[in-house]
Amino acid sequence: MAEKTEETPKENRSENTQQQSPPDETYFPITSQPQNEATTEMQSIGLDEKSEEIEGKFQEFLKAINEETSQLAQFLVKERELTKELCSLMAQILKNLKISFSIPSEYLTSLGEETKQVRLDKNGHLTIIRNDGKVESKPLEEHSPDVILKVLLVVTPELERMITAYRRSVSRRVTMLEKIRHELKSMQEAFASFEKGGQKQP
Repeated sequence: MAEKTEETPKENRSENTQQQSPPDETYFPITSQPQNEATTEMQSIGLDEKSEEIEGKFQEFLKAINEETSQLAQFLVKERELTKELCSLMAQILKNLKISFSIPSEYLTSLGEETKQVRLDKNGHLTIIRNDGKVESKPLEEHSPDVILKVLLVVTPELERMITAYRRSVSRRVTMLEKIRHELKSMQEAFASFEKGGQKQP
């Protein structure tokens, strides 16, 4: 009886010891609020950096647009000056040569699909004949630079051939005139000699 009485408390003490033993590690609860605040702060920093990057690129775009606009304005002024001068020179040449040119309408589609015929007359006017018979005429320089350039690209090679042919024609005339002058001078000298010879006779 005495042995049973001693074993029972021993088992109870062992169970109590196991239940009351302290844990090996201590855990502390972590709330999600500080993490959310840190995340929000990082996102804010990221947005600021991204905004600065976008603003920097935007400033670069504005600078590039400003530079391109400035150059474009200079080119437009130069283009207007050149087209006006070229049209004036072409008009003078056509007037002196008294020639005109027929220009294929397919080269000038910007004038409209209803264009039947296009001519550059001796006064430097571009005459447009529509399919319905309507006629439009105005100086070449009053048209757009695109139309002026296309007209000059078509006319210039033809003008070179016509000037060459005209030069040859003038050259032949000059040659003939020189021959005639030579013959006339020879005749004049002959008559002069005859008259001098006749005056010496008694």
